[in-house]
Amino acid sequence: MKLNEILLSIVTSLVLLVLNGCDSVINVSDSDVSNVAQSVAQHNHITATDRNQHFHFCGEPPVVVNAVSNLMRNQKHNVFKVGEIAIYSCDVGYEKVSGNEETQCVVTDGPNGVMSSRWQPIDLMCQPVKCSDPGHVDDATRRVTAHFLYNTNVVYECKDGFRMIGVPFMTCKADGHWNRPKPNCQKKRCPEVESVANGRIVYSDVERKTDSKLEYVCQPGFKLNALNAIRYCRQDDSWSDLQHMNETSLECLVVKCESPIRPHTGLRILPSRSKSGNSYKPGDVIIFSCDTSPKTKASSKCLTDGQWSRGPPHCPEKTNYCPTIGDFVHGFYNSSTNLSKSISIKVNTRIAFYCDDSYILEGSPSMTCLSNGVWNTSVPKCAFNEAVRQSQSSQLTILITSIAALVVIVFVISCVVVCRWRQQQVQRRRWQQYFGHYNHRQSKTNIMLNQNEMKCFRQTPPKPTVPVTDL
Repeated sequence: MKLNEILLSIVTSLVLLVLNGCDSVINVSDSDVSNVAQSVAQHNHITATDRNQHFHFCGEPPVVVNAVSNLMRNQKHNVFKVGEIAIYSCDVGYEKVSGNEETQCVVTDGPNGVMSSRWQPIDLMCQPVKCSDPGHVDDATRRVTAHFLYNTNVVYECKDGFRMIGVPFMTCKADGHWNRPKPNCQKKRCPEVESVANGRIVYSDVERKTDSKLEYVCQPGFKLNALNAIRYCRQDDSWSDLQHMNETSLECLVVKCESPIRPHTGLRILPSRSKSGNSYKPGDVIIFSCDTSPKTKASSKCLTDGQWSRGPPHCPEKTNYCPTIGDFVHGFYNSSTNLSKSISIKVNTRIAFYCDDSYILEGSPSMTCLSNGVWNTSVPKCAFNEAVRQSQSSQLTILITSIAALVVIVFVISCVVVCRWRQQQVQRRRWQQYFGHYNHRQSKTNIMLNQNEMKCFRQTPPKPTVPVTDL
């Protein structure tokens, strides 16, 4: 028996060493301890009637949905002694619905009379925390998750024409309260506008909602110093700007009609200026008249809004004429319009000038009649072309030279002909002298005979001979 007691003491000491702070990686499960205890008991012949609880241990506490035990929260091992108690608490955002929150490691009778350890059953139930219904917001819609459970949101959205004041969503906290108060929806409206001197402001909507408008209304005889008098309430709850006519502040000024602008010459305005200067006050009347058409007259009245009742009439343009060109020596001209033999030429008429052959144009090749009845340039002239003169002189020189050369040639030829004729006459006289009047001319050969032959001819009386042919 002493040996059995020694073995049991050793096993018990080892288990207690593990439970009391051994942080090594040694995991002993409940079944392992039971098996060891049973083996030791069988080896030492310990019966089930020996209720020594030092041999029994429990494993991890049972798992509870959405809850955790204090033993598992601070767990350093997964073996627990008999009698140890596990206390459960619901997870964050969950709350207890029913059941017991505690369980204990106990020893119970097992099969075959063997003692075993286990955790007592636990029936704890936890469910998500639920916040109360936060309610609706006036002039807004909301989007919610059913039952307003933990960590769900409620989102608010203002209707058209309203703006959100505050954060548009709320979240259910773990303590069952909402994390912030509900927002508010406030009507979109623009602020009131300061009144202007000598005028008042008229709102189209008393509440000054978005897209509503205001209008500045001046007293009679006054006018707002801006290009328009209406402003609109914008989406950002501000009024649209006005385009001022100058850098001064917005105000209603005394109405004045400015002197009409003369769109063209020939228009007269009577009176040309009012007593107060270049501007006219409401009720003043002016008269328009045309210089070019005395019968064309019209009147206009200065109205209370600073505008004239009518604009100036259209005066017909005065027709001006330019003087005629007259004769254009050594040339001619044509125009863009049909020129008549009248004294004057119409405005905008354009005349082009051209010179005769052998003449060149000196001056502008064209003239235009301006609206004031004056030609834009002087009349050009046609002057004889010196190049043509020189060309003609050269041609005349060549002609005279050619004629002179021809005369010389004719003279030379004439001299030659006369000389030959005189020679023939001399020869003829000689022939007649020696041969008498013969019907045929003597051959030149016979004439050129020497003197001996001539002597012979003188001694021999002439005989009828056969005619000698000419050379």
